[in-house]
Amino acid sequence: MSVVVDGAVTRRVSDVQEMRSLVQEGLAAASRGGASVHHVVALLSLTRTNIATGAMTRSKLAFADLAGMGRMANPDVGIAHKALENVLRALASRQPRPPFREHALTQVVQDCMGGTAKTMLLLTLGPESSERSDNLR
Repeated sequence: MSVVVDGAVTRRVSDVQEMRSLVQEGLAAASRGGASVHHVVALLSLTRTNIATGAMTRSKLAFADLAGMGRMANPDVGIAHKALENVLRALASRQPRPPFREHALTQVVQDCMGGTAKTMLLLTLGPESSERSDNLR
C-alpha cells in the first residue's frame, strides 16, 4: 500500500543540471507554503545501465528536511517525530515489524530504511541559546 501526499509530483530528469533545477523548484514551493509546511521530502530514484553488459542497478535516496521537528507545539510535528523515533528504535533493536504505518512521513521513507537499505541521519542544531531546550529534547 502506498501513501498519497498532497502536492507531490514525479519528474524525470536526465542530467545533474535538470536535477538542480528541480531541487530549486521544490525548495521554492516549500518556502511558499509558510508555517503549514513541516517536512520536505525529496525521493530520488536512480537507474544505471552498464553499457557493456546491459545490467541495470536501481537505487533510491530519500532526503528529508524535518525542519521544526523539535518544536512540539504543533501536534502533527510531535506525532511525526515520535513515529520516526519509534521506527528508528525498532530498526535498531531488529524488531521484525517496525511501525512504519504510524505516520505518512515514515510510510514515505519506508523503503529507504531497514532491510538492505543504508540509512544515515544528519542532525543540525540551532546555535541560539533560546533553541537549546529544543535541541536537547
